[in-house]
Amino acid sequence: MLSAIASISAIKIKSARDCKALTEERERLIQMKEEMVELKFRTLSSQLNPHFVFNALNSIQYFVTSEKKKLAMEYLSMFSKLIRFYLGQLGQESVSLKDEIEMLHSYLTLQKLRYDGLFDFDIAVQEDPKKIEEAIIPSLVVQTLFENIIESVMSHQQKGQHFEVLLKVGSTSVTLEVVHNSLNMKSANNLSGYREGILQWEEQINLLNTVKGYNITNSISTLSDQKRLITIELPRLL
Repeated sequence: MLSAIASISAIKIKSARDCKALTEERERLIQMKEEMVELKFRTLSSQLNPHFVFNALNSIQYFVTSEKKKLAMEYLSMFSKLIRFYLGQLGQESVSLKDEIEMLHSYLTLQKLRYDGLFDFDIAVQEDPKKIEEAIIPSLVVQTLFENIIESVMSHQQKGQHFEVLLKVGSTSVTLEVVHNSLNMKSANNLSGYREGILQWEEQINLLNTVKGYNITNSISTLSDQKRLITIELPRLL
């Protein structure tokens, strides 16, 4: 009898523990989903930064008043496409590599206009166009990285910045390499905004890896007194 009671008690205790563990796991997943929603809204907020929007429109207005209407229309079209892209991505977990490259080019072009040419950039892809059109990657990673870098570095009005962007498309992953050239890289390294921006971006990657199991990897290394290399490996979702 005592043995039976002990067995029943053990089963009930195990059941209670399993139930508690299940409840805790559910709560953890709910919390992570809430953090993902908050991350998306925070990302949209940074993308639609009032300073960026105002200065971009102000620069476009300058071209209109200067009778450079063709240039103004080109920038306005670029700006409107970028805003539509941001709003469209809010509820999406992935993005085509082709769209990401186009929007990154638009974003950097408008930021270059905004900061009056304080930096320059090049974007290159080491694959044929078909692979680029077919590749799908996680959203909220590439754009956010550049927003953090550009906003923090340019806010200190450092001249002579150059970004060399190279994308490599593999069968299961897409690798992004960014070589950041600066005439004063030591000063750039000491910018608190830069460090904080990168840390926030890395926290975002960790959250995506935890919730989605993406296994996104990244590294930052110093190549010389004037060059820094940022490497990201993203899973190719399609």
